[in-house]
Amino acid sequence: MRAGYADEDIFNTDECALSFKLLQSKTLCFKNEKCIGGKLSKERLTILVAANMTGSEKRQLLVIGKSAKLHCFKNVRHLPVMYTNNKKAWMTSPLFERTLIVWDNELRQKKRKILLLVDNCPAHPDVKLKNINLVFLPPNTTSKLQPMDQGVVHTLKAHYWKCLVSRIIEDIDRNIESKVSVLDAILLLDKAWQAVWSSTISNCFSHAGFRSDNIVLPSSEHKETDLEVPQVTEEYITVDDHVATAETLTDDIIEAVTNPDSEEDEMEPSY
Repeated sequence: MRAGYADEDIFNTDECALSFKLLQSKTLCFKNEKCIGGKLSKERLTILVAANMTGSEKRQLLVIGKSAKLHCFKNVRHLPVMYTNNKKAWMTSPLFERTLIVWDNELRQKKRKILLLVDNCPAHPDVKLKNINLVFLPPNTTSKLQPMDQGVVHTLKAHYWKCLVSRIIEDIDRNIESKVSVLDAILLLDKAWQAVWSSTISNCFSHAGFRSDNIVLPSSEHKETDLEVPQVTEEYITVDDHVATAETLTDDIIEAVTNPDSEEDEMEPSY
């Protein structure tokens, strides 16, 4: 499968949910929440994460929210992530296809070809591309074979929550109310993604079975999670791991029948 591709040209991408303003005191009522509607759903983002096998290249995050017209975006000319929206803040087939086409065009201009590993969820169509070889992981093996699921997403979330908790503590010390907007979440997400070590990513690829003699794994005594930051519980980091992040045929049919006038226009991703 990987014949002819250097380690630097093998990528994996996957979505994760982020309940970006959820406080630790609220995690118990949210655990295993499907999160299709309601207040908690409105405070959730879906993040598309992508990186290569060596960890030397981390793709700019794609953040999917529920609304295009946010007050916090007023006068903001540039975001450090790609942002788009739809009514459920989910990955959809058209959005995934557009995202890959943009990436494919970038690679074509650079005269570069890559192999991209993805799971076979309904929101990941088989897109015909010229410079991206799209390879689908076998069904029911995603949790074991997808590098992003081996710790990359977990580490990203850990950094995000630690950054957020640090900011909340600073706000308390300054005696000001701490609020988290979508823009705040985007800025913290970008900071968290930049903080994820390349060795962490390469280690996750190794755990998924993609090994290379050129990859140097971190020792057990030097882990990225061993940081001098406020403590964030494991339950806090993983609370939304099972929240839906992509469309399914069943969900679309139910929505169309029960709420036919609720469709919102999807905003083109800002790259």
